[in-house]
Amino acid sequence: MVGPGIMQGINTLMVAGIAIPMMAVLSPRLALYILVPMPLLAVMTNLLGGVAHRRFLAIQKRFSELSASVQESLAGIRVIRRVCARTRSATHSWRTIRITSDSTCD
Repeated sequence: MVGPGIMQGINTLMVAGIAIPMMAVLSPRLALYILVPMPLLAVMTNLLGGVAHRRFLAIQKRFSELSASVQESLAGIRVIRRVCARTRSATHSWRTIRITSDSTCD
Protein backbone atom coordinates (compact mmCIF):
# COMPACT_ATOMS: atom_id res chain seq x y z
CA MET A 1 0.00 0.00 0.00
CA VAL A 2 1.81 3.01 -1.31
CA GLY A 3 -0.78 5.63 -0.35
CA PRO A 4 -0.36 5.51 3.44
CA GLY A 5 3.44 5.37 3.08
CA ILE A 6 3.49 8.52 0.98
CA MET A 7 1.11 10.21 3.40
CA GLN A 8 3.30 9.31 6.40
CA GLY A 9 6.44 10.52 4.62
CA ILE A 10 4.89 13.88 3.75
CA ASN A 11 3.50 14.22 7.28
CA THR A 12 6.93 13.54 8.80
CA LEU A 13 8.63 16.08 6.51
CA MET A 14 5.99 18.72 7.27
CA VAL A 15 6.15 18.23 11.04
CA ALA A 16 9.96 18.15 11.06
CA GLY A 17 10.09 21.20 8.79
CA ILE A 18 7.94 23.15 11.23
CA ALA A 19 8.96 21.66 14.61
CA ILE A 20 12.74 21.86 14.26
CA PRO A 21 12.86 25.57 13.38
CA MET A 22 10.34 26.33 16.14
CA MET A 23 12.50 24.44 18.64
CA ALA A 24 15.57 26.37 17.48
CA VAL A 25 13.75 29.69 17.89
CA LEU A 26 12.32 28.91 21.33
CA SER A 27 15.41 27.32 22.90
CA PRO A 28 18.46 26.67 20.72
CA ARG A 29 20.35 24.91 23.50
CA LEU A 30 17.47 22.51 24.26
CA ALA A 31 16.95 21.90 20.53
CA LEU A 32 20.62 20.95 20.25
CA TYR A 33 20.31 18.52 23.18
CA ILE A 34 17.35 16.89 21.47
CA LEU A 35 18.70 16.73 17.92
CA VAL A 36 22.28 15.56 18.59
CA PRO A 37 21.34 12.01 19.74
CA MET A 38 18.86 11.49 16.86
CA PRO A 39 21.35 9.87 14.42
CA LEU A 40 22.54 7.51 17.17
CA LEU A 41 18.95 6.64 17.97
CA ALA A 42 18.26 5.87 14.30
CA VAL A 43 21.32 3.59 14.06
CA MET A 44 20.47 1.77 17.29
CA THR A 45 16.88 1.26 16.20
CA ASN A 46 18.04 -0.19 12.91
CA LEU A 47 20.53 -2.57 14.57
CA LEU A 48 18.14 -3.75 17.26
CA GLY A 49 15.37 -4.17 14.70
CA GLY A 50 17.62 -6.50 12.70
CA VAL A 51 18.49 -8.54 15.79
CA ALA A 52 14.83 -8.83 16.76
CA HIS A 53 13.90 -9.90 13.22
CA ARG A 54 16.57 -12.64 13.13
CA ARG A 55 15.42 -13.97 16.51
CA PHE A 56 11.81 -13.89 15.36
CA LEU A 57 12.69 -15.93 12.27
CA ALA A 58 14.58 -18.49 14.39
CA ILE A 59 11.61 -18.88 16.73
CA GLN A 60 9.22 -19.22 13.78
CA LYS A 61 11.46 -21.97 12.36
CA ARG A 62 11.33 -23.85 15.68
CA PHE A 63 7.55 -23.54 15.83
CA SER A 64 7.36 -24.86 12.27
CA GLU A 65 9.45 -27.90 13.18
CA LEU A 66 7.34 -28.53 16.27
CA SER A 67 4.13 -28.25 14.28
CA ALA A 68 5.41 -30.70 11.66
CA SER A 69 6.37 -33.18 14.38
CA VAL A 70 2.96 -32.93 16.04
CA GLN A 71 1.20 -33.41 12.70
CA GLU A 72 3.26 -36.54 12.00
CA SER A 73 2.44 -37.93 15.43
CA LEU A 74 -1.27 -37.27 15.00
CA ALA A 75 -1.25 -38.92 11.57
CA GLY A 76 0.42 -41.98 13.10
CA ILE A 77 -2.18 -42.12 15.87
CA ARG A 78 -4.98 -42.01 13.27
CA VAL A 79 -3.40 -44.88 11.33
CA ILE A 80 -3.10 -46.99 14.48
CA ARG A 81 -6.73 -46.30 15.42
CA ARG A 82 -7.94 -47.29 11.95
CA VAL A 83 -5.94 -50.52 12.01
CA CYS A 84 -7.27 -51.36 15.48
CA ALA A 85 -10.83 -50.54 14.44
CA ARG A 86 -10.55 -52.82 11.39
CA THR A 87 -9.06 -55.58 13.52
CA ARG A 88 -11.89 -55.25 16.04
CA SER A 89 -14.57 -55.26 13.37
CA ALA A 90 -13.00 -58.30 11.73
CA THR A 91 -12.86 -60.04 15.12
CA HIS A 92 -16.50 -59.32 15.85
CA SER A 93 -17.78 -60.24 12.40
CA TRP A 94 -15.84 -63.42 11.69
CA ARG A 95 -14.97 -64.59 15.20
CA THR A 96 -11.83 -66.13 13.73
CA ILE A 97 -9.26 -63.61 14.75
CA ARG A 98 -8.61 -63.31 18.44
CA ILE A 99 -6.98 -60.28 20.00
CA THR A 100 -4.64 -61.28 22.75
CA SER A 101 -4.52 -59.46 26.04
CA ASP A 102 -1.09 -58.01 25.17
CA SER A 103 -2.40 -56.37 21.98
CA THR A 104 -1.51 -52.75 21.30
CA CYS A 105 -5.04 -51.99 20.12
CA ASP A 106 -6.59 -51.98 23.58
